Amino acid sequence: TILNFKLEFINSGSSKLIFDILTKFKTLIDNGKELIINWYYCNNDEDIRDAGFRFSNLLDHNINIIKE
Repeated sequence: TILNFKLEFINSGSSKLIFDILTKFKTLIDNGKELIINWYYCNNDEDIRDAGFRFSNLLDHNINIIKE
């Protein structure tokens, strides 16, 4: 399973929703499935980039942080 996130804006409400979605998909890993998460951010958007790193740490799962 591959998840691609390309966000233009992120706030606390959307962060909570994204974390809930990621947590549900993490059950795939727990059941032996492969999960690839790609987190795209615009060149100057450090908030979205940093959110990807935070989610990766919270999930204890690698998220590919990709600059566009």
